[in-house]
Amino acid sequence: ACFVYALEIDARNSIAWSSLSTTIPADGSVVVGNTRMNKEGCYISALEIEPNNSGLWRNLASTLTLSAGGTVVIGGQTFTQHQCFARLLELDPCSSTGWISLGRSLRLGGTVSVNTQPHTCKECYIKALQLNPLDSDAWACLGDATTCGRGNVVVGTQILTRPECYVKALELDPRSLHAWTSLAMSMVGETVTIGGRSFSQQECFARIVEVDPLQAWVWRKLADGLQDGTPYPNSRVVNSPTATVGGSQFTKQQCYEQASTCDRQRQARSNVD
Repeated sequence: ACFVYALEIDARNSIAWSSLSTTIPADGSVVVGNTRMNKEGCYISALEIEPNNSGLWRNLASTLTLSAGGTVVIGGQTFTQHQCFARLLELDPCSSTGWISLGRSLRLGGTVSVNTQPHTCKECYIKALQLNPLDSDAWACLGDATTCGRGNVVVGTQILTRPECYVKALELDPRSLHAWTSLAMSMVGETVTIGGRSFSQQECFARIVEVDPLQAWVWRKLADGLQDGTPYPNSRVVNSPTATVGGSQFTKQQCYEQASTCDRQRQARSNVD
């Protein structure tokens, strides 16, 4: 109500428009004067006043979704989500998080121009890592953008495979669900070394539910991987009859029971919501 009142006094108060947007739910709206405004409408109003505010471009881009094909018109020009992030980076090229966000907004194979220079999603993540090589999320995203089994990716003087990008991410953030999940799904029978310890695919799945025990699909993956002790085809890695999660042993049946418990808990939560 305070921000609405401020805008009724001065409709060109960009700070009030931006602040009002933060109070509006994703599917909500408020009436300012005689106009009903949603989140993105408030950011658009702010940008029409301050078109060179990089933070406003970031916030506007974050309200748009690529899947919905969302676009906005500012000053007579149409912007997609990734074009909003590109505008942010034209104003603030040293924003590593901006480069990550731009990469995420691009479909694999797509490009967007920043200051007339085209960038793929992989190039956006590399740019982010050049600015901040300690960003775990950027390493995980780069792994996602690197085609499995087809070449490597070069970051500075380092030449890395897809799994090695995930390893980098996990050495920086051992609790990254993104990196553990992507690493586990990219493995078939091999092992990787993280922080001096060797991990099989099953052990990566176990690590996921240690970080987030309510991942029902991961419990099912663990159960599916528990066989009779025979090796994977063409591998020396042997399937164990139990999975170790947080120091406890789980049989195939117990993993399936854990998955069912997760399903019930999630259903109960959704019923409350």
